[in-house]
Amino acid sequence: MPRKHFETPYIFSDLPLEQSDKAHFHFDDFAATLARLIADKSTRTPLTIGISGSWGAGKTTLLRRIQRMLDQTDTLDDPTKPSVLGFANEEENPQSRFRVCKTVWFDAWKYAGEDEILAALLRVIVVEMQRGAFWEKVIAELKKPSTEKIRWLGVLLNALTNFASAGTYGVNLGDYTVETPLKEASAFFDYFDESFNRLLASWLKGSILDKNEIDESDAILVVFIDDLDRCLPGKIIQVLEAVKLFLDKTGCVFVLGAHTDVIREAVKKHYTEAGLAEQDAADYLDKFIQLQFNLPTAPESEMEAYVRRLANDGTFAQHWKLVTTGAGYNPRKVKVFLNDMSLRWAIWQNVWQKTGVDFDDFVRWEVLMRAAPLFQKRIRSIYDPAQPDTIVRLLTAAFNWAAGDENAAASFKSDTNEQMKRVLVELKPFQERFTPAVLESLLLLSAPPEKPVSAEKPAEKPAKAEQELAGIALQAQERKEKRLREAPEEARRATQEAMAERGAPVLENRLILGGIEFVLIPAGKFIMGSKDDDPLAYEDEKPQHTLELPEFWMAKFP
Repeated sequence: MPRKHFETPYIFSDLPLEQSDKAHFHFDDFAATLARLIADKSTRTPLTIGISGSWGAGKTTLLRRIQRMLDQTDTLDDPTKPSVLGFANEEENPQSRFRVCKTVWFDAWKYAGEDEILAALLRVIVVEMQRGAFWEKVIAELKKPSTEKIRWLGVLLNALTNFASAGTYGVNLGDYTVETPLKEASAFFDYFDESFNRLLASWLKGSILDKNEIDESDAILVVFIDDLDRCLPGKIIQVLEAVKLFLDKTGCVFVLGAHTDVIREAVKKHYTEAGLAEQDAADYLDKFIQLQFNLPTAPESEMEAYVRRLANDGTFAQHWKLVTTGAGYNPRKVKVFLNDMSLRWAIWQNVWQKTGVDFDDFVRWEVLMRAAPLFQKRIRSIYDPAQPDTIVRLLTAAFNWAAGDENAAASFKSDTNEQMKRVLVELKPFQERFTPAVLESLLLLSAPPEKPVSAEKPAEKPAKAEQELAGIALQAQERKEKRLREAPEEARRATQEAMAERGAPVLENRLILGGIEFVLIPAGKFIMGSKDDDPLAYEDEKPQHTLELPEFWMAKFP
């Protein structure tokens, strides 16, 4: 037999862009603007800049772009090297306009513990100091005969080793052992603030200095703190408090990548628990972040180019509008949508080859399900292969709701969102394509259901089964007649009419219709709905109550 031809899904990387990657949505222009602001000698420090945007908006990519541009300034203090700055204009003299920017990258969410945030921040700064030739000068100074002139440096490094686990320095620090109360996060700065300033000033200048003042026109320290909104509220406050210790230091710039709303809520929670007013929380954040840049939503034309460039094989390119609408014009969500659909489509093709399922219908359905996860959950909960029209009716109600009929969503209002509405509006021209058979196939990720066997060719039954069925039918007829004789006149007449209409056999309290067995449920009180504390219950199932029903028939099996 011929071997199957397998499809390979193409997955788009979700990592921040590399230096050689082409940036989308004007990110290079954003980065150049912010890099110019930070590197300009006239920009006063200390300074904290917030880069805000939702999950997947590109905060990390932008921070990395800014850092790479600022790293180009390391040649500004060397007249023998040409200074080529990607953010400088052709007519500008980089040495006279811009300053050296020493950059440090800090992932705050990786660290835990009361003192560990500050210790980790100090550690990454010292590790960055050790990368260049400056540290060789530090070691050379420490190897000289111990004098009071450089004793401050040894004491500081010894304290850093104990407090921040900053690593070894290639020299014996035993001569600089001191007892220091570093139990609190701020204690390091209480005792070594002046010495640490002197170390920072020396690093930025490139030589060991006797003064502790940083010349911000010469060089500055720029610390990038990424994914601050990934931290728990308590950790966010710890990071902010650690950064605050630097906010009185000339020559220090912090660039925070975080959704402002998340940070604001963390600060608000902290102040509320401390019994302080909400306004205090707002003032705290305003003083902390002096400059805020909110990443704008990408315009439609750029999102089209973005999706078409990602889907360079054309598979999803024609659906760019639907995909970006479902993903809320969020670049990362667009990639997630495309990756998920690429994987599911490849699996579908590799399992159910030649199914006749339309790719466009597949994409439309997948985008809707991802844009409306709660609605998807409801669809799956009501799916019944014996009643395929149920999903069609629910989907029709959803289309009507998106068209403006709010009452149409009465039974699933809690499952809706604005993204779902926008996607349904896009899908309205294709509503009729979602037939019961297509929906069942899309829902189960399976081949379309086979057509039922024609009534002209009934399935054959074994002779023994035929005899058993004949015996059951005879017994049913006898029991039906007995039940009808004993029943009240009105009930007897209604039952006779129903049976005559359906031609269905009755087995005492059983009824067979279309091959499905029904059971007679006696009249009585019944509990309806779900309890208020049921986490899986929908709102329209509440409150749970009792109602009285007359006798009725219920299918024994679906």
